[in-house]
Amino acid sequence: MTSILTYHVVSGKVESGDLSTGPVTTVNGADVDVSVDDDGSVRVNDSNVIIPDVQACNGVIHVIDAVLIPPTPESAPEPEACDLGTIVDVAVGNGSFETLVAAVTAADLVETLSGDGPFTVFGK
Repeated sequence: MTSILTYHVVSGKVESGDLSTGPVTTVNGADVDVSVDDDGSVRVNDSNVIIPDVQACNGVIHVIDAVLIPPTPESAPEPEACDLGTIVDVAVGNGSFETLVAAVTAADLVETLSGDGPFTVFGK
């Protein structure tokens, strides 16, 4: 929900007359595409600004006719197949990492360090 809401917010006070066609970075970090037509009408992505310049003490609101949905992040590449086992598997199976295994277990990090990673661990 926060990601969607922050995709509707741009830093600074930008009134409709200050808008120009092009990408604008939102507080979410992703860009929206602003289009300003010759007649002054404004679109944000696929939404129309239906009421511009509603003033507030700390900024301005432009009423749009649809919810803006942020782009989905690019999927991480599939991890390469590996037969070595996870860090936990290797640490336990090696027999030389008693302190590391005890610390990981005590800190409840077994599940984390059994995850996709990658991780770098300095241990003994």
